[in-house]
Amino acid sequence: GCTEQTLNRFLPTLIAWRSARAMGIEWEGVQRLLRDEPSTLAWVRGRARPGRQAAELSEERVCQMIHSGLHRLGELQGANGAWGWFSADDDTHSAYLTAMALRGFLLAKAEGITPDAGPPEHARRFLEGWTGPRAKLLEDHPERVEALDAWGAYVLCESGSEAGAAFRQSIDPARMHLPAVGLIHLAMTLDPREERERLESLTGEIRKRLAVESRQRPGLE
Repeated sequence: GCTEQTLNRFLPTLIAWRSARAMGIEWEGVQRLLRDEPSTLAWVRGRARPGRQAAELSEERVCQMIHSGLHRLGELQGANGAWGWFSADDDTHSAYLTAMALRGFLLAKAEGITPDAGPPEHARRFLEGWTGPRAKLLEDHPERVEALDAWGAYVLCESGSEAGAAFRQSIDPARMHLPAVGLIHLAMTLDPREERERLESLTGEIRKRLAVESRQRPGLE
């Protein structure tokens, strides 16, 4: 499949598996829930097509899926370290997809699954290079900040890149123009032990922004 299909298949499963382990929940119970109840992982139930067998999601199978997904992402990565929507030859390189793929590699590594170091390192370098022009743009035109900027800063911070923290500083003066999801990702770059007051202040801004957006878009309450 393409980059988006690859990510949509293994990354939500990885996050669910990781969350279950962190909370001490037996994976067998989670598998039944995903299979038998309404879920965003529709393919688990064979996309609800009559006569089609539900996906098998044992822990062994999940690990295989993660390894396969990471391998496929490596094949889809462009020479510049970025991912496009379709193939390694795709010229429409996407900072969003690149950050999403890098996060998948980081989450897998956190669970003891050691991927090839090349793809995540090249992705990190691409995103670091992407932040430079974005930081300059935001300095001159703060109103042009996007949720993508905060998302990229968050993933870079998660990767341990100093460029992530520097880019966060560039975004901060423009944060009044960010949607709630951007503010959330900005908050996630903060260390609650060392930046408690800043985090509390940003949390207050998030609540206010969510209230505004819920009035503008009914159904977000």
